[in-house]
Amino acid sequence: MLSVIGVVIGNIELIVKSGFDRTVMPFGGEAFIAGLTSACCGLANLLWGWRLKREDRLLILKHGVRARMQFAISEMLVVVALLCSILAFTIALVRTQHPRYAEHVLASRVPHSLPKDASDVSYCQGSRGTFLCEFVCSENAFCDWVDSGIGSIESQATHVKIQPITAPVTIIRYTAFAFSGPLDEATVTNGLVYEWRKEDRGVHVVFDRSSSRGYYSFHSN
Repeated sequence: MLSVIGVVIGNIELIVKSGFDRTVMPFGGEAFIAGLTSACCGLANLLWGWRLKREDRLLILKHGVRARMQFAISEMLVVVALLCSILAFTIALVRTQHPRYAEHVLASRVPHSLPKDASDVSYCQGSRGTFLCEFVCSENAFCDWVDSGIGSIESQATHVKIQPITAPVTIIRYTAFAFSGPLDEATVTNGLVYEWRKEDRGVHVVFDRSSSRGYYSFHSN
């Protein structure tokens, strides 16, 4: 019971840190709901156990015998309903999870929002809310995407503006987490850059005009 509550509290903490951005919620919103349902089921079980122990003590005091295990139909239905809910949320979680790593896929198959005309998308999700991605898109769509608000609510609230690149900018590529080996980076000399950082959280996006390629790096903690 305590372990389940700990998982739920941990999920709540990570969701708050992420600025309530669903794309970086731990294991997705479905898992949080499943964890909460599990905690409710555990609490119901705990209350049920207290009730049985109380009845057992009363019978021992009055008649000197222990109570037989008796279950009301309504109580069994509640337990079955809770178990079915947990199963349903688990199935939904499995179906909606994105793979940790993918190359040359459609933007619709990526767990973060991207420019409206993004294509040829490759990405990798790391631990602790890290997400690295690169894609092909137009400069106008890239600027509209950044201006619409990217990252988390916390980063959007700072109103950082996209800037033209005046000196070479380096950004970590998705392959840095997808494959073992030396750190893979891309260096851009002509294009646009947006960067926000606070403590161990950050958002970094770069647009390379020479290749019409965008690079996106996000970590929530």
